Amino acid sequence: MTRSPRRQLAAALTACAGAFAYTVSKVDPARDGELGMPGFPAPPEAYGQVADVTAA
Repeated sequence: MTRSPRRQLAAALTACAGAFAYTVSKVDPARDGELGMPGFPAPPEAYGQVADVTAA
């Protein structure tokens, strides 16, 4: 089954939008020096593995 170029573009844009949303959800808490995602904080032992959260 061959997809039309328009459907391929829509699929690619959807994947890009999802990746962008994921990136923003990781960068926002990192700017505050926190690990995890909004609403899902990382466990305390994760902070021992990362020296500088913002740089990571």
